[in-house]
Amino acid sequence: MTGQETALVLWGQGCDEVLAVTWVSHLRAQGRRVYLVGVSGRRMRGKFGVGLMCDTGLDQALALAAQAALIVLPCEENALHRFCRDPRFEELLLLAGERGARFLAHPLAVEFLEALLPAAVIDVMAKEE
Repeated sequence: MTGQETALVLWGQGCDEVLAVTWVSHLRAQGRRVYLVGVSGRRMRGKFGVGLMCDTGLDQALALAAQAALIVLPCEENALHRFCRDPRFEELLLLAGERGARFLAHPLAVEFLEALLPAAVIDVMAKEE
């Protein structure tokens, strides 16, 4: 990513709070335009019970998908399956993938994303210590 390219960090129940906050903070410190996107609402708790307030929801994120250079998914595969019950979630991933966005995913979500987005560039987050 360079300059003011957009990054979307997708957030929902069961996501890893540490990974989400780390990536939002890291990218914003670099001067990136970063949105914490609520998959099923603006306020949700992660897998360790910490609640985060999102910048935007899926409807607004869909409008940003064409500008997104990076999509961050700080959650495991089981959470992605739940999120895909909302067709906007899959639409967001597919649209961003078609526009050439890079994906950064939790190690336990990579297989799911590779099946959904076979042509996408998917990087793996470092495993938690």
